[in-house]
Amino acid sequence: MKCSNRYIKYLTGLLMMLFSGMHSFAQQPTLSGTWVLQPVLPSDTAAGARPSISFNTGNSSFTGFTGCNDMSGNFKTKDGDLSFAKEIRLSKKICEGYNEKEFVMNLLRVNGYKFQDGILVLLINTTPVSRWTRKEQQAAL
Repeated sequence: MKCSNRYIKYLTGLLMMLFSGMHSFAQQPTLSGTWVLQPVLPSDTAAGARPSISFNTGNSSFTGFTGCNDMSGNFKTKDGDLSFAKEIRLSKKICEGYNEKEFVMNLLRVNGYKFQDGILVLLINTTPVSRWTRKEQQAAL
């Protein structure tokens, strides 16, 4: 009986470790999905809409909205590093009072990211450049 009790305790402990590890793994944030800019300056939404970005980590591509034009391109990521390919494709709408060129240049300067309380923080070296909130998926009716 002692052997079986020890075996049960061992299995119970092993299962608890496995399940607690799975729980913490499930809670890890991921870059995949759609993120919406948290505006800091009035110029961040001067065109009347908030920028967004959707990362597809499966094929290392992104689509999004600059606040004025649709955008798309590719990115690379590894161990907290993030870089956008130099060729970001943009639609051709003109928006008054919005510095889209600066927005795109900031994306091109990004070289890292981190998650902070569920917020995606894009970084240039260790300096935060922008903060993004995950866009909630709408349930299908």
